[in-house]
Amino acid sequence: MKNTTLASILLAAVAATPAMAAEITPEAQAIIEQAVVNGTSIEDAIASAIAANPDMAESLLAAGLEAVGPGEAGENLLSAVISALPADSGAIPGIMSAAIEAGIDADTVTGVAIASGVDASIASLATAAGPNDNGNNGNNANANGLGASSGNANGNAGAGNNNAGGGGGGGGVSGGQ
Repeated sequence: MKNTTLASILLAAVAATPAMAAEITPEAQAIIEQAVVNGTSIEDAIASAIAANPDMAESLLAAGLEAVGPGEAGENLLSAVISALPADSGAIPGIMSAAIEAGIDADTVTGVAIASGVDASIASLATAAGPNDNGNNGNNANANGLGASSGNANGNAGAGNNNAGGGGGGGGVSGGQ
């Protein structure tokens, strides 16, 4: 794997790892409460609020998920939030992390993001370092929570084949020389 690709993956994984749960601002909470009081769809209220102020997207999602929970309604809410943003928005990884923190399965979050138009590589990277079933963070491929370290499987891909492509007339004496 090229060093730039590996560096990009590592950077995206670190950036996608949330330091804490999404903060619910009073403004976001008021928008959700007003939607509930008025009988308005929370998805529609959030989409309108994001159109007016995209920086509130993560807080609105957190407030909405607090109101509806992580089930099917939460997945629909996540879809509405992601769809209200441009597919290449820098807020998407934070939105996805907030959804995972609220209890929506990481694979579901990835699927919803892709279905909402987010590039698959961005969606996958955004959830790759999220919480898994055993509560650990990190790209844990193993059920015991132990991920491959850079000194093992990831760092040694191709080890033992350090001379690949090196043949081509470079070895040995030929023609009696």
